[in-house]
Order: sequence, then structure tokens, then C-alpha cells
Amino acid sequence: LNAQLTVFRNPKSGGPGAQASREPPSCAQVLREMAPTGKLDDFVVYDSDGKQHQLLDVVGSYGPEDKDMKATLVIWPRHFGCVLCRRLVKELAAREQAFRQERKWRLMVIGCGTPEQAAKFRTDATLGPLPASIPVYTDPLRRSYLALRFRRGILSTFNLPALQNILDSFQKGERQRWDMIPPDAFQQGGIALIERDTGALWMLYR
Repeated sequence: LNAQLTVFRNPKSGGPGAQASREPPSCAQVLREMAPTGKLDDFVVYDSDGKQHQLLDVVGSYGPEDKDMKATLVIWPRHFGCVLCRRLVKELAAREQAFRQERKWRLMVIGCGTPEQAAKFRTDATLGPLPASIPVYTDPLRRSYLALRFRRGILSTFNLPALQNILDSFQKGERQRWDMIPPDAFQQGGIALIERDTGALWMLYR
């Protein structure tokens, strides 16, 4: 699958005092290294209403309903129309309460389409629709995708395991949304687990 999982800190072991494979970098540190101007202001996302936000602001802002949360599990789908990404988000959303109660993680989605596509994604009946507790944003310039070094290319998009998963998804009723595919359809996504208090990357899946 050409995928890579890096665990900087075992999320099952607890917080910063837990055994780690190496000292986890902060999300801000990783982003800054790849910022076009060297500033974190380069990384912005948009909500489904088209309002602009700083990426780290939305990741680091926890509401009253999140007072017990310890981290945010951020899902970057390939794009909002991808059948496999839609299935992934749907399956994770179905386990949201377990994540919140057992792990103290909240979920967030950051795609790379338009705000209108983000709105369609959030309210899509095939996804549930998504509960209000799972915010959906979009990064049209894919700067966060590039900074986190998510893969891109035809071979990482079309391969035998991916085709088998696509067929399985279609058999389960999932469908590709052709009206929600961005100009660059070969950009891959990933998942990151970001600690609340320090902004440290506990886990990064490319």
C-alpha cells in the first residue's frame, strides 16, 4: 500500500511521560519546516461556510463539550469524493463515541476541495450524515498535505490492494462522488494524532 505509520508516542500508554520511540515533534514544528514563507500563517483552512481559519487554531481549539479530550485525531482524506476515504471516515465516525469515551480523542476532517464540497461531504446521507461533533474543514492549496509529506502519484492511487478495497466498498454500497473530485486527484491523504496540551504529534500515518 506504500503507506507509512510513525508512532512518536504510544497513545495507549498515556501522555508525555509514556515510553516513546523518539521525542515527538510538535505539529507546529513540522508545518513550519515546509511553510512557503516560513510562517505558520501560511497554513489556513476553510469551513463549509467559506470562513478562513488558521490550521493550528482549529486543531488546538477545544469547546466545552471537549473538556475531557486529550488529543485530536485528524483525518486528511484524498479528497471529498474518494470512495475509500468516505468509507474510512464513515467507519471512524461510527466509532466516535468509543474514541471520546475510551481514548479521550475527538475527530476532525480536513479535505482539499472547495468549501461547498466540504458542506456536501458533511451532510451526505451515505455518511450518516456526520455528527456536528466532527468538524469538517478544507485546505484547497493542500499545504498541510505537502508539509506532512503525504504521498502523491498514480501508483499510490491505483494498485491491486486499492482496487480490491474499491470493489469491496462498491459491494457494500459506497459510491464515488464525481462532483467532489479536485483538480489533483492523485494526492494521497493521511491521519495524525495531535496532543491537546503540547500540540505534539503522537502518531502520523501517511
